[in-house]
Amino acid sequence: MDIALTQQQPVSIAPTKARLWTGRILGGLAALFLLVDGLVKFTTVEGVVEAHARLGIPMHLAPVIGALELACLALYLVPRTSLLGALAFTGFLGGAVAIHVRSETPFWFPLVIAAMLWGSLALRDARVIALLRGK
Repeated sequence: MDIALTQQQPVSIAPTKARLWTGRILGGLAALFLLVDGLVKFTTVEGVVEAHARLGIPMHLAPVIGALELACLALYLVPRTSLLGALAFTGFLGGAVAIHVRSETPFWFPLVIAAMLWGSLALRDARVIALLRGK
C-alpha cells in the first residue's frame, strides 16, 4: 500500500482595499481610545480618580495599568506583532470586564473595544481568519 504525503501550501489571500481600509479605520478608532485611556492613567484628572474609586482600584495602580495598556497597544500597532498585541489586549480587556462585573457597573465597553481590535485584525490580516478556521 502506497501512501502519498502531500504538503499543503499556505494560501495567501490579500484583503481587498475596502476590507483593508475598513480594518484600518476600525483599528485606528480603537487604538485612539486605548492610547488616550492609557495616557490619562498617568494623570490625576478628576474623572480618572472617580472611575478608579467607583471600580475599587487604588489610584497608585493607575500608572501600572496605563503602562500595561500602552505596552499592549505598542504590540498591536506593529504589524509583525499585531496578533500578539490582540492576544495581550484580550487578557487586559477580560480583566476590565471582570472589574466592571465585580463592581456592578456596565461591562459592555471593554467587550466592544476587544471586538473592534479583533475585527480590525481579521479584516486586515488573512492569517487571523486562517487561525479561526483551524488552518
